[in-house]
Amino acid sequence: MRKAVFSLLILLIISGIWVALSSKDNYIPIVNTNAEIVDFYLSKPNLVIESRNLSGVDIYASPGDPESEDYLLGEADLVESFGQMQTWIFPIPEPEFLREIYTIGYDLALNQTENVYFPIIGVSSIYESLWVNVPEKTLTLSLGESSTVGESEFLFGKVLEDSRCPVEVNCIQAGRIVIEVVVDGKSIVISNTDEEVKVGNYFIKISGVFPDANHEGISLDRYRLTLSVISSL
Repeated sequence: MRKAVFSLLILLIISGIWVALSSKDNYIPIVNTNAEIVDFYLSKPNLVIESRNLSGVDIYASPGDPESEDYLLGEADLVESFGQMQTWIFPIPEPEFLREIYTIGYDLALNQTENVYFPIIGVSSIYESLWVNVPEKTLTLSLGESSTVGESEFLFGKVLEDSRCPVEVNCIQAGRIVIEVVVDGKSIVISNTDEEVKVGNYFIKISGVFPDANHEGISLDRYRLTLSVISSL
């Protein structure tokens, strides 16, 4: 009886080895489908990423110049892991002009997870949130009036278009206002729907235009332009 049981055990072991070897080429790794970035936020002096079941996290940035390509800021460091949950940190980098910051996570099989973006966007907003002492100035100019920031002169040149919806009308579209701003003799066309526009060592943005649009029209002498200017780093 013992001999029969022993022979059966040997047979089972050999069969198991054969099955394992024969199915090796068809092996499909099990990937954790719960791998994801849960949150991305600022806790100075670090950017903090909360995740689940990741093997790594990269931090990417979109430069202030829309024509420039996104680039890798660096890899986040895993500082805490409890069960499936993880906490990663990435030190706030040196000051830069950035439109967006986002993270890319990798699961245990190194598959890329869905991108998660830093909740603050826009050059001036990101700069204000990450770095202290923002070199920003707000200019309020009448048509034809100029003011200086540092050694540069900013002139309210022309109103090229004002298709804003009058305040007393319900419009399908809000419309826009397009203005020429002359910076150190160089003409720049900017609208209130644009994000920051790079001009030399500055980023400029329309913060407001007075008065609001109305159905009677606005005489040119009444326009007041509020311009935000972010100085060179």
